[in-house]
Amino acid sequence: MRGLRAGDWVSTERIRVYAWILIVFWGIAIIGLVVTSADGLDAWGRPLGTDFANVWSAGVMALDGQALSVYDPSAHYTTQKIAFASPDVPYYGWHYPPFFLLIAAALAVLPYGGALVAWMALTLPCYVAVLRRIQPGRLTLLVAIAFPGAMVNLVHGQNGFLSAALMGAGLVLLDRRPVLAGGLLGLLSYKPQFGLLIPLVLIATARWRAFMAATVTVLVLVVLS
Repeated sequence: MRGLRAGDWVSTERIRVYAWILIVFWGIAIIGLVVTSADGLDAWGRPLGTDFANVWSAGVMALDGQALSVYDPSAHYTTQKIAFASPDVPYYGWHYPPFFLLIAAALAVLPYGGALVAWMALTLPCYVAVLRRIQPGRLTLLVAIAFPGAMVNLVHGQNGFLSAALMGAGLVLLDRRPVLAGGLLGLLSYKPQFGLLIPLVLIATARWRAFMAATVTVLVLVVLS
């Protein structure tokens, strides 16, 4: 028991082997999910990339000039039913501020499957790149991909890769390039909880340049939306 607590058994080689085991397991699971799907719905009747359905459908509505209706659950749900040609498809709600519709609309230019692949292909490398900046080395790449949270994000088409990349890059650059760091942290305001918590941390630590950069970034996003 003492050895387990000390962590002496966790060698680099074991981390590498365990990471590959998880990656292979996740890979098989994802392939199985796709192979058993039909018309964009998995075997349980859910859209592939479940949570991404809310982003893509919101983007479709924005492109159709119905951006305000995104905040009407019934209208948003109707769009999802039509998109997946299923009256029983589960509803995935939109919980983001208007400026995130800029990304949603850009993704909705593509068909759902292509948009989901593009979203993961664009955000996963950002997540990995920031982690490798924090901890350089090939092992970081393996661990970052094998991490169960990463696979949950991948399977459900979530925005965790983007959030982790913005948060990590903002913290890494906070001392050396506070203005850029503030801009990156300001972009995180698409997650309302971060939009409230991060400014408090910046104020408490007297990082005024980063705070002002984050504030300006949010204001620009509001104007754009």
